[in-house]
Amino acid sequence: MYTTSDKLYAMSSGNPNNSSSKVKLGSLDQLTISTRTYVGSYPTLHGWLRTPFMDDDPDYGGKVNYLECLNTTKTVPYNSTIAPGIFVIPASNLNLTEVLFASAAKAGSTEIIQSDAIMTLRLDGKDKNIGEVYYDEENKEIIVSKGSTENKVHLILQGKDSRNWYYSKEITGKEVIKASDIEDAIGLTPELILANSKIWIEITDTDGMKYAVEAKQTINRVSINISNPVPGKSLAEEINKSTTDVNYTASSIEWNTTDETAGYYKEYTASVTLTPKTGYAFIDMYIDGSPIKTSASVNGFDATSVTMNTDGTLTVTYKFDPTAKDIFDSIAAMSMEVDSADDINTERFPTEAEVIGKSGIVYKVRVVEWIKNSNNPLEYEGVLAPLPEVLKHNFNDGPATVKLTLTVKPAEVVPPATPEPSTKPTSTSAPVSTPNSVTDDGYVVPNTGVK
Repeated sequence: MYTTSDKLYAMSSGNPNNSSSKVKLGSLDQLTISTRTYVGSYPTLHGWLRTPFMDDDPDYGGKVNYLECLNTTKTVPYNSTIAPGIFVIPASNLNLTEVLFASAAKAGSTEIIQSDAIMTLRLDGKDKNIGEVYYDEENKEIIVSKGSTENKVHLILQGKDSRNWYYSKEITGKEVIKASDIEDAIGLTPELILANSKIWIEITDTDGMKYAVEAKQTINRVSINISNPVPGKSLAEEINKSTTDVNYTASSIEWNTTDETAGYYKEYTASVTLTPKTGYAFIDMYIDGSPIKTSASVNGFDATSVTMNTDGTLTVTYKFDPTAKDIFDSIAAMSMEVDSADDINTERFPTEAEVIGKSGIVYKVRVVEWIKNSNNPLEYEGVLAPLPEVLKHNFNDGPATVKLTLTVKPAEVVPPATPEPSTKPTSTSAPVSTPNSVTDDGYVVPNTGVK
């Protein structure tokens, strides 16, 4: 197989009138091979080299330029004029950048390749709508799908045991070909190792040129690890590298949030795009109603979604369980001033309490009931409504409560009423304060008209 993007030239003997058994090739005669190796099993073949020489020719009146000829009977170059039966191989300037490989295998047959078989170049068929072809080494099968081309598509598999052989089959749609079927067709004694074979699908266009698409090995499953979001800590940016499969690479992690650090009791979804390495492919195909798909797991659990993209990459998403709840151990007590210790309207009591978590976040919590302390008429205990999911407390799972302490307002001095203007002389008496009353319990009750 010839694989170079350099120009191809006819062979050269290196020097005019050279009787060497070597011929040279390459644009600068930089490669040398044996003439006998070059001519193979054709000992009577004659062919022109590209090396010129001059010789006397009386018919042309003196020195004449000729091309040197390869006489394969002698397996050496020799000088000759043009004669019937001697072929000319012109110099060529092929663009080999479009050539994938060369092979002596023929579409439509299954045979043993002879040592003197002629190889044919296979051009890159990525833009010819030939189709797709994969091999699954784990399940020992080839997965193939014909594209939209109107040309016949053939699957070809070339390998070697004690022989050089190839297997070919026309493909008309989507199908799975078992390695065991190929073993039977070729008569292989050892087990067929697909990775050691050359596998492709090809077409022949109207000009006789062959275009091929080479098979890629399937990646049947991917398994990645992503650090769990932890409240107060940065969200992971990359997957854990130690778990990256050798057959693909991974992008940075994208999260469904603008948070840089994880919050309390929040659900986060991570997304990673995987790119297969050269020679490998993710797969997403249905054949006869059955799916053949790459599966994915994250941290040992099935991925939330697995999406095959048009460019051959695979996007894996995973929704994590909610992060930990914020914790608090106590609730700050509240205080409130009242007019009387024995005439309290609980509707005036606070309906909300503030809870501060370990995170420092302040949460508003509803108070559903206030209960009086029988031993202290100025203390009440408020029972909180069920806490939000974001919160948990360390009260042995008992109800969360808040303490409210009442303070009776101090006595007020009641100023005397301002007298109406009168012609009578103004009184010079000092203001009189009305004393506070004292309840039976000994609490001071301000003189506000509340009994």
